[in-house]
Amino acid sequence: MSEEDILRLVRQYCAEIYVVDPAAVTPQTTFEDDLESDSMSVLELRAALGGHGLDIDPSDFTAEMTVGDVARLAHRSYLARHTAG
Repeated sequence: MSEEDILRLVRQYCAEIYVVDPAAVTPQTTFEDDLESDSMSVLELRAALGGHGLDIDPSDFTAEMTVGDVARLAHRSYLARHTAG
């Protein structure tokens, strides 16, 4: 799975979870300011991504992150999981 594929998934889930127009969710969209994220919605996003084998350590997630930041973290997790020997 490419980082672009993961970014599409993150954007899709953010649009669903935060009930916003999918076109409004860009890599620069912030969780705190733009999506007004709370801890429950972050858990929901983590669970949705986890269903695709994309695990993000909760300690790595901060409210100041962007959608692009989360996609990069998820991609690193994916690569670590699928390239481990």
